[in-house]
Amino acid sequence: MGRLHQKLKGFTLVEALVSCVILAIGAVVICGVARRSVESNQRGIWYEQGYRLVDECLGRAVAQKEAILTERQVQGNFDGRYPGYRYVLEIKQGETAGLYHVRAAVTWEVLGQEHIARGETLIYADSL
Repeated sequence: MGRLHQKLKGFTLVEALVSCVILAIGAVVICGVARRSVESNQRGIWYEQGYRLVDECLGRAVAQKEAILTERQVQGNFDGRYPGYRYVLEIKQGETAGLYHVRAAVTWEVLGQEHIARGETLIYADSL
């Protein structure tokens, strides 16, 4: 009975160190995955906002077609509502009379890298 009691003394120092190293490696991997997930989520938010603004630009072009078709290119920002985002609307006459191609591009910059979201629609204006 005395020999059985002597064998159950607990963990050795080597076993404790190995388990700490394994735990540390796991924590580093989990932190890396979490960081990439947050970065990807933020990038998705920027692009989602960019495409919403493209849709807004194209909708405004359709709603105000008489005013916008007199110019061939319109540039600007979003009146301070969305800082850092800029837009360019390009209007070209199509092959069919009264049909116009409207292209919208919304750009923004993050950490020195420019990002862009684009969209396009057609406008029919027979009076112009």
